[in-house]
Amino acid sequence: MKSLLFLLLMLLIAVFTEAQSPQSAATTTTYSDTVHHFSLQIPVRWIPDRSHASYAAVFYPNEPAAHVSYKSNFNIAIYNIAGNKKTLKEHTDYSLKVIDIFTDRLVVHNTEGTTVSGLPGHMVIFSGNQFGKSLKYCKAWTIKDSTLYHMTFTSRPEVFDSYLATVRQMIQSFTILEKPSSAAPH
Repeated sequence: MKSLLFLLLMLLIAVFTEAQSPQSAATTTTYSDTVHHFSLQIPVRWIPDRSHASYAAVFYPNEPAAHVSYKSNFNIAIYNIAGNKKTLKEHTDYSLKVIDIFTDRLVVHNTEGTTVSGLPGHMVIFSGNQFGKSLKYCKAWTIKDSTLYHMTFTSRPEVFDSYLATVRQMIQSFTILEKPSSAAPH
């Protein structure tokens, strides 16, 4: 009986330790989207969700039950901007204004140029209140031709830093795939 209790205790400690370190599973897998023509590396324990109409994909880390007040997520939105084409700088200025308008108690922690899929991009990390919740964000975007690729990671501030290295790796691994060429009509 004691050995069974010891084994159960060790199992609980292992589960608790995994739950307290969201980045303990460093193994990744490639997620490819052939409809929106992109791929990226995601941790194998993150759960993809394609059911959101506003996003090409949303990924949820496998968080412990204590974190359900707000479920951390990484989403990818893709926009055709052919009718309203902006330069990267114009889109960045616009995005920073929108963030300022919609975020109460805004604190911008970092804003910097970056590279996304080999293209110039921008990344901003900020926190504040949105939707009645205190949240922290990492947003990154780039433009290719007439398409805007926009990635956002959102979480509660107290768990944000534990995910940031993984989120940066996901952004760095984001690859815009070539669209298949249409066959010429006969």
